[in-house]
Amino acid sequence: RYLNADHNRFTGPVPTSLKQCDTIERIRIEGNSIEGDIAQDFGVYPNLRYLDLSDNKFHGKISPNWGKSLDLDTFKISSNNVSGGIPLELTGLAKLGRLHLSSNQLTGKLPKELGDIKSLVELKISDNHFTDNIPTEFGLLQILNELDLGGNELSGT
Repeated sequence: RYLNADHNRFTGPVPTSLKQCDTIERIRIEGNSIEGDIAQDFGVYPNLRYLDLSDNKFHGKISPNWGKSLDLDTFKISSNNVSGGIPLELTGLAKLGRLHLSSNQLTGKLPKELGDIKSLVELKISDNHFTDNIPTEFGLLQILNELDLGGNELSGT
């Protein structure tokens, strides 16, 4: 149910057996040098509540499949080389409290639907390549405690 191997010196790809662990609830492998495609190397985890893959060498796009982890309350993939945009499927995670996507290569507009995640307490998406305006819907995030948008290409008021 729990995988905690954070802040070690692990290198190489994610073991393929992890993709079949559909009962896993927590994955913490941040702070290593693990590499691979973030969309291909992980499975669908219906019981997943906590995911931290930060500070590794992952690439690829964020898979819409993460939106199938309906109990997910923490999604952290900061400081990797992940590209593309934020899939709308993540905005359907009603329990999501912490979304950390900083220091990647993410692009596009910030989805206004992020404002629908009423449980968001932390939204950290700094140091990417997001463009356009900050969605006014972010003002609906009533319990948001930390918003970090720095180091993007945002404009407007």
